[in-house]
Amino acid sequence: MKLTRRDWLQSLPLLVATTSAHAQVSATPLRVLGLHQVTLAVSDVERSLEFYQALFGLPVQARHENKVLLRIGEGPHFLALTEAGAGPP
Repeated sequence: MKLTRRDWLQSLPLLVATTSAHAQVSATPLRVLGLHQVTLAVSDVERSLEFYQALFGLPVQARHENKVLLRIGEGPHFLALTEAGAGPP
């Protein structure tokens, strides 16, 4: 199943709600407090960079080869964009 940017953005509130609910009822010793970084594998890093900067105004924190790290707020939360590999999606 291919997940579009729109689908991903619309699912964020559900992801946060689900993570919060799961953290409250989970019996596992690992408790999730939040997300620090989300990495998206994209077909065109520069085009995706333009899209997310236009949509959210995220500044570039760092670049490394085919990966761009965008800072969310004052940090330490990040959105990473990396080039998708040639393998299966």
